[in-house]
Amino acid sequence: MKSMKNGNIFILLECESVSKQTRRLAKKRHTLNDVTIVTKSYNLTTLPLYLCKTKKVWYTEKSKNLKGKHIMLIRHFRYKLPAFLIASALLLTVLSGCNPIADTSSSAPSSNNSGNLDQSDTAANSSAEAASKTSSLPFHSSSSSKAQSYSGGTDGTVDLFAAGDNIYHDSVINSGRTANGFDFTQYYEYLANDIKNADIALVNQESPLGGDSLGVGGYPNFNSPQELGDNLVSLGFDVISQANNHMLDKGAKGITGTIRFWKKYSQVALIGINESQSDRNRTRTIERNGVKIAFLAYTYGTNGYKVPSGQDYLINLIDRAAIKKDVERAKGEADAVVVSMHWGVEYSTTTSSTQTSLAQYLADLGVDLVIGHHPHVIQRVNWVTGSGGNKTLVYYSLGNFLSSQEKVPRMLGAVANVRFVKKSGTTSITQAKITPVVTHFEYDGSQKENYQKKDFKIYKLSEYTESLASHHGIKHYDSPFSVSALKSLAKNVLKDWYTEAKE
Repeated sequence: MKSMKNGNIFILLECESVSKQTRRLAKKRHTLNDVTIVTKSYNLTTLPLYLCKTKKVWYTEKSKNLKGKHIMLIRHFRYKLPAFLIASALLLTVLSGCNPIADTSSSAPSSNNSGNLDQSDTAANSSAEAASKTSSLPFHSSSSSKAQSYSGGTDGTVDLFAAGDNIYHDSVINSGRTANGFDFTQYYEYLANDIKNADIALVNQESPLGGDSLGVGGYPNFNSPQELGDNLVSLGFDVISQANNHMLDKGAKGITGTIRFWKKYSQVALIGINESQSDRNRTRTIERNGVKIAFLAYTYGTNGYKVPSGQDYLINLIDRAAIKKDVERAKGEADAVVVSMHWGVEYSTTTSSTQTSLAQYLADLGVDLVIGHHPHVIQRVNWVTGSGGNKTLVYYSLGNFLSSQEKVPRMLGAVANVRFVKKSGTTSITQAKITPVVTHFEYDGSQKENYQKKDFKIYKLSEYTESLASHHGIKHYDSPFSVSALKSLAKNVLKDWYTEAKE
């Protein structure tokens, strides 16, 4: 987004529970009681107004002309605020002369589902900790090529690589600009071998690829260059999950344009969005080495944007009855079922009660693996025992794969490696691990406000150095930042699943 001129101010009011994380968010912000005020300078024409309360959602969608006016977007209300308090906050903010902040976090509340308004479920985390201690298994990467045929009869082994939120803010887009368009492959060069060597690689693409006609840009209404999709395929990604809260940022046209783009890659399994009801009912499967795996994807909501009437099939929302039907169909068509879940509380390393409940539900259905996205920070991993005595492996959140968000914990993401083994007609997960990764970017003070971040790279935490950390651009937005601090965070969240050994 280009900055507005003539002093026009876009104001974001956030009301959240005052956790340690929330208090850390107060930097560069002006706080009034439990209200956080952020000023931004965006060239927007319309934006919805959201009024939300934890567990219950009051939602109004009114077009507001932002041009030439001081406008506020009200997000995440813990308490319903009186009009005079909101007016006072607005006046206070205008008088304070706040500086605009670029590339802010990704999501607004949704009327579809309260998943991002859940409270942290500390008890559930504690009870699951003991189970997770026996779950960290050694993993050995497969040296086989994806194109290589398997001659082992009905038995086989499949190594799955899964990545977190691939979210493209304006600075991420701009840094990949070339003379002829865009090229983002350099961002992923230090993980390229891991992606290519996996039998199947999955990523959550946290934005539509709707086409240039819809306008390319980042927050708050994302639409990434389609060259990004080309890059993901060239890197070796086979499964693209697009069931996330940003998929209606450009309306139904954003989804249909994204589907149209992915059609040119018939080898790619696009999950979570659909062009018709019959497409919605079709199970996406990939077979490698004699093992067929089904992939499903769901999201808690779409940032308050309603799915067009008569087009409920466009995006897979979290609905237990629909999930049950999908899983039952998938189990009849494949040897194993993997589900991508866009869920949880943004920026919380603690899983929510909704996540815990849904994980148990998926285990009861017989799902083999759950890959979680949306919080933008890492969360725990554990095995969940289903009602049939089966074990379901759950990665609650892999955090960011790549982003330019401006808080230290959001620089730490993770990738999952899971081995499926089919023997005598039975398929199970025999080995698994989680590998923390770091989003690195440089800071260029010579560039205008929205484009001060450049040269994005993803590193494994085990290969990231204090020298690199010393000139990470995040230090211009948040601190402290160091390798030791990232390792401490990873160990605190992942417990016995965390290892400092290099791959």
